[in-house]
Amino acid sequence: SVMDVLLLVFFTILLYCVISIIVFTPKPWIQQAASNERWAEGAQQFPFFGEGMWNLYVLLSTANFPDVMMPAYNDHPLWALFFISFLVICLYFLLSLVLATVYDKYREGMLGSIKRVLYQRSVALNLCFRLLTKDCNGKLSRQRFQKLVQSMRWPVTDFGANVMFDVLSDGNDDMSFLQFSNVTSVMHFNIVALHRPPLLERTFPGLYRRKLAQWLCKVVQHPLFDYSIILVVSVNVISSIVFLWYKTRYAPEHRSRQVMWVEIVFNVLFSLLYAIELSLKLFNFGFKRFWSSQT
Repeated sequence: SVMDVLLLVFFTILLYCVISIIVFTPKPWIQQAASNERWAEGAQQFPFFGEGMWNLYVLLSTANFPDVMMPAYNDHPLWALFFISFLVICLYFLLSLVLATVYDKYREGMLGSIKRVLYQRSVALNLCFRLLTKDCNGKLSRQRFQKLVQSMRWPVTDFGANVMFDVLSDGNDDMSFLQFSNVTSVMHFNIVALHRPPLLERTFPGLYRRKLAQWLCKVVQHPLFDYSIILVVSVNVISSIVFLWYKTRYAPEHRSRQVMWVEIVFNVLFSLLYAIELSLKLFNFGFKRFWSSQT
């Protein structure tokens, strides 16, 4: 469990703290057995048991590394191996073990909650199916399924409810509980009716089979076509602003005829481009889809 791993970390810190106090704390009966740097390590970092535990706990985050070992390191570089071994064992092994244990417990809890939800959903679907088919020999009819969809206030039309019923019942006129248990899998589907071909395509189908017509349809449906129209509209707006500024700045008798001809050419050009866009979209989408929000 997580508590076992945390206790393992605690006792590892405790063990290193005891060893540090034994090794680095000055002894009254030893006066010149080691240099002053070694005893400075004990006096600064391990003066008593509580502060030594705290300094090693902070060392887990490397916040006080390498300051915590510098007095002992100044005495002899090999003393650094003591603190490095502590980091390797506690930081890179035990804390990773803590994380893995916490994740394992979280995963077990999530799996348990998912199992409970699935069991509760199965019980609820079973009860719902029994109520709907208590007088229908254990089979759910299409009409009752439509009433169920309407009573649940799902954002599904009658057409969508019929499609859901056909999918669940494999095209039959009634539905078993095993089929009904899959209703939660299809209730969030976005059911959209396919658009009918445009009137021109239904009237002249051979025209739309030609390579030029198919190429034009691909061009109109490509995102770059919409971007090009946006670019044309932007240029039209900018040119209109420029010409409007020119008309407000100069009186009619002082305006250049060349500028006026350029304005006329621009207006004719943009009108032709808009007419071409309208014709291509009507040719590809038809009148109904052209005015829908999807185009």
